[in-house]
Amino acid sequence: MSRAFVKESEPDAPVELPERPVSSLRNLMTPEGYESMRSLYQGLQDELDQLSGIEEITARNRRAELQRDIRYYGIRLQSAEVVGAPIPNTVRFGHWVSFTDEHKKIYCFQLVGEDEADAAQQKISWASPLAKILIRREKGRSVVPPL
Repeated sequence: MSRAFVKESEPDAPVELPERPVSSLRNLMTPEGYESMRSLYQGLQDELDQLSGIEEITARNRRAELQRDIRYYGIRLQSAEVVGAPIPNTVRFGHWVSFTDEHKKIYCFQLVGEDEADAAQQKISWASPLAKILIRREKGRSVVPPL
């Protein structure tokens, strides 16, 4: 195999990581999501401080990862729009929504910010297709998704 176009990297060079993509949508967050991200951001800062001065390649790689994530979360925290208590009786950001599908299976999700979304914790992004169908619907109303 020809090695003419293979980039040789120095064995002690830290890995170069791409920036985490930042959404162009409004950065809505629940108060809990904002506090969770603020805590995560502080934890990343603390870990970075602990790694300062260590020159092992694994520490340099971890520092690069931490610096990238600190930049991302710093941007997200600065642009956050914390949304308080939702309006009752109409599906809005922050609400817990229950619905039944055509097979009578019940689902329950909270509509949260993009960075808070975690299906395992029943939290879906307000920008997801499902949330877009449900937002602004009145409590107790039937919704038929478009085909």
